[in-house]
Amino acid sequence: MRLGRALLDEGRPAAALDQFKAAALLSPRDAHIHAELGLAYLQSGDQTRAIDEFRQSLALHPADAETRYHLGIAYGQRGDAAQDLGGAALQSELGCN
Repeated sequence: MRLGRALLDEGRPAAALDQFKAAALLSPRDAHIHAELGLAYLQSGDQTRAIDEFRQSLALHPADAETRYHLGIAYGQRGDAAQDLGGAALQSELGCN
């Protein structure tokens, strides 16, 4: 997990994907791993897979506001304004607009 996070922080999402995919195979019910995998997909430009991972993460840990925020970002980048409303509202609440 730490290596994957470091790779994301370095702007290397493709390399991070390999790390997070391996972690998800070992711990498929870890919400944090799915959230990180979603971020790697999002940074790689694959909004559809990012959305899938964020939704899996939220199914395991529904109260995670940061993952909800990233899910809204992914929907927004995909051009799905109706789904983005939740992320936009949270972004506004957090003062990130």
